[in-house]
Amino acid sequence: MIKLKGLIKEGQLTEVMFDTYLEGVLKTLEKLDKHVYQTVVSMYNKTSKFKDYITKAFNAHNNPHQTAQGLMNLVRPSRYGMAEAGANDKDQIIQQLIKWGNNKQDAIKMVNSNYDYINRVYPNATISKKAEIIKTIH
Repeated sequence: MIKLKGLIKEGQLTEVMFDTYLEGVLKTLEKLDKHVYQTVVSMYNKTSKFKDYITKAFNAHNNPHQTAQGLMNLVRPSRYGMAEAGANDKDQIIQQLIKWGNNKQDAIKMVNSNYDYINRVYPNATISKKAEIIKTIH
């Protein structure tokens, strides 16, 4: 308690709380997705994107798990189902189907007819898994 009083007098309590919060976010992120964790750690001091996001979340009193989920969406939007990644997903699925031997017109028809269903039922599936499911359904 005496240590906290000294920190309050020096105005450092917020810094200590932020450091603890950041540590919690990084631990959660490491458990959820190691790739995103490594990206955030390596880029934290190089760009203000992650610092700003974490600072806003800290000021909004979000818990560390919510902030970690948000960082995952920033780093890997197509994998974690963000809306703007949808068009790119379709193109990637079409390319995967073509790679597996389908012609372009058939691949486009397959994706257009099944993409919404696949995205709703399997939201966390990778591009190749979505392509495999579409090929199986069609």
